Amino acid sequence: MRRLFIAFLLATLPVLAAPAGFVVRVEGTRIVINRGLMDSVKVGDRFVVLRMGRNIAELVVQNVNQQESQAIVSQLYSQEPVLAGDALTLGGEVTPQANGTRPSTPKAVTPLQLTMQQTQEEYQEMLKSRTQSQEFQQKWSGKTDQNAEAFNTQSGLNMLDSLAFSLWAGGSSWWWNTADTLTRTASQAYWSHNMRERMMRDYVARIQIEVIHWDNELLESYAKMQAAQQGMTSVEELNALRQQMQREKRLDQNDVFQVRMQNVGELNVEMSPFHWHMFLSAPDDKRVVATHYDQVLDRKLAPKQEVTGFITFPRVPSQENMKVFLEDVYGDRGEFSFSR
Repeated sequence: MRRLFIAFLLATLPVLAAPAGFVVRVEGTRIVINRGLMDSVKVGDRFVVLRMGRNIAELVVQNVNQQESQAIVSQLYSQEPVLAGDALTLGGEVTPQANGTRPSTPKAVTPLQLTMQQTQEEYQEMLKSRTQSQEFQQKWSGKTDQNAEAFNTQSGLNMLDSLAFSLWAGGSSWWWNTADTLTRTASQAYWSHNMRERMMRDYVARIQIEVIHWDNELLESYAKMQAAQQGMTSVEELNALRQQMQREKRLDQNDVFQVRMQNVGELNVEMSPFHWHMFLSAPDDKRVVATHYDQVLDRKLAPKQEVTGFITFPRVPSQENMKVFLEDVYGDRGEFSFSR
């Protein structure tokens, strides 16, 4: 009786099927699997790529050898690319997704299975979450004693010039002298009005500073977007691009920030030397100074000009949240907070 119960229990348990194969390597658009003629694989057979229980893609076999076959992606179920070592199940065994429906037909993809639109949207969303900005401004009044004295002096000189012209032109005909004098008087009045507006008005200096914290997640999404735009054909190319960007931005042992400064005011803005204006917080109220920054940030910005550069700080150990200080920008101070 006991044996019959065990046999019945085993018969009713779900069968945990072993993988039907594995991805051996990825060669551009071709996916090589470790199943071939010896495993009864035929051209047109379909396999589903699995990774940690998730459906990644469906493959269709195009070429069969004795012990391995070559396939291409016929349907993409995820933004993740097919990788060497992924498990395979036979086509038709696609497990339902979390919402209980089968995966929808994917969009057109690049050879790396990364869509341009998907990578751009992911990068922009990631970039937005790591960007903060602040405006600094200061007002200067033109209504100073020095400007007032200069204006009065120039106005007096204009009056003397008009009087001298009238005496010089006295010998001319009456109608010509009168018309010319009126013209000169109107011109000088217009010039005096404009000069007074320029010399006596208030001026505002304004600068918009945007800070982006670059970390490995932002770099990953940026690398994927660049790979999709360049039409890269293998995971190896993506990995090489990612490693190159990590070296260029020094992300392994540093905190890296991208800074964009835009002069949105009416006066020139001088930010040199820039590394005197930006610091990181450290324990015990200490400051971390920059170890490297792009010299392009050391410049005078005219109105409507902008500049973008990178600034690098040594990473403060065991600090999850970072505070970035922008100090002595028109005597003001700004503070940003970023999480690692």
